[in-house]
Amino acid sequence: MTNPTPICPKCGYDQSGEIATWENQCPMEGRCPECGLALKWAEVFDPVLNDLAWYIEHAKWPWGMIRRTIPTLKKLIFPHIYWREVGVDTRIRFSFLVVWILMLTTIVHVLVAIPVGMGSWRNQGNWGSGLSIRQYIERHGMRCVPEEMFNAVALPFAHFDYSGGWHQLVWGDFGRGMLIATLLFVGAFVGLTSVWLVILLALPVSRSKIQLRTAHLIRAWVNSLLIAILNVEAFRGITGLIGWVNGGRSIDLFAYSFLGFVFLSIVWIQWFWIAALKGGWSIRPVWLIGTLGIIASLLAGFIPIMYASVYA
Repeated sequence: MTNPTPICPKCGYDQSGEIATWENQCPMEGRCPECGLALKWAEVFDPVLNDLAWYIEHAKWPWGMIRRTIPTLKKLIFPHIYWREVGVDTRIRFSFLVVWILMLTTIVHVLVAIPVGMGSWRNQGNWGSGLSIRQYIERHGMRCVPEEMFNAVALPFAHFDYSGGWHQLVWGDFGRGMLIATLLFVGAFVGLTSVWLVILLALPVSRSKIQLRTAHLIRAWVNSLLIAILNVEAFRGITGLIGWVNGGRSIDLFAYSFLGFVFLSIVWIQWFWIAALKGGWSIRPVWLIGTLGIIASLLAGFIPIMYASVYA
């Protein structure tokens, strides 16, 4: 896809003036007069030439995106590897990126609905009662089947409660505190990564130093939201499994495993943004912005997580 206006892929500076100085020949390479980025003029005119064979943003819809999902995730697990290949000259396609994030969210949500549904079933007082499926439906009515399917998808945000003999929609899990804890937990992880975006966008010192198109920052932010989504789904899955086992040492195992995942996720977010600054965008020196970003990110996530632990 040829650029209608030749711009620097890093800072977005219009290169038309530079191109107008060409007289007898077209050079193969050049340099952006605004940010100093080394340019290959063929890729400036046609960014597709720099597409990555493994990256979902450069897929041909839809099967190419599915085929590239595993390679993209493998590189995202280690952000320095991802940003080593996804640089400022890598073509941005937000529509594909957003569709991919939504697709992964849907798949993970459906898979996690299995342990969530198991926990909901037990919390409704069905497990261990010795009821057959037919007796279960006779006791609660046929409507309990779609209600349990709803619970598997909607918990811990909402559920149908029929354990007391009546059917009612209740906001939250089996207790208002879990809904508050879930919302705080969601906010914590969105805040952990969003504060990086705010710092890089809002602070004049950051904007003047990095000389980076906003599109690059938005791409990083959208990708980083994936870890927030995975933590919310892990939270749903763990609460479902705890409701299912309903006691014993398994609860401690689930809880500690989840806390370990949360800790690694917080580390991953900081790693992701530092790797973006240093590897993907070649910002030097990175220590000032990096230190400020890490401190602000941890503060933005710490308070909601502490409150969530109180309500959970």
